[in-house]
Amino acid sequence: MKKILFILIFIYSNITFAGPAYPGEIEFHQTDGSSFKGYLKGDEWFNWIEDSNNRTVLKYNKNSKNYENAIVQNINGVAELVPSGIKFAPMLKRNLKNSLSNEGLMNKSSPNTLNSTTSTTQNTLSDIWQRKRNNALKHMRQNYR
Repeated sequence: MKKILFILIFIYSNITFAGPAYPGEIEFHQTDGSSFKGYLKGDEWFNWIEDSNNRTVLKYNKNSKNYENAIVQNINGVAELVPSGIKFAPMLKRNLKNSLSNEGLMNKSSPNTLNSTTSTTQNTLSDIWQRKRNNALKHMRQNYR
């Protein structure tokens, strides 16, 4: 009986480690006092933020303390989602993009941010999440035997 109870508690505790992000819209604040609305995506192993249009992928930069446009960067041969160094400003970005396009300064075929509606971005995010999740599960199995 004790063995069965232990197994059930172990299975339940592993399930409770995984927690999806809050599904509702949240207001995020930048260091300059500006704010924007967006959605948390992912779980505790891998997460990001999408703006309220569910289009731009964002990451929090611990150094600048701002939410920034995210880029995929190869770190030690592994794709990682990292802040770009460009602070997210939804209205400014749209106006800047329009003015750069009008002046012919922006190459439309090479966007500077991740667009979460593209299948390439979705596949990349899924691959990174799967790798991080598998690494966390492997670590848990090794350390909690």
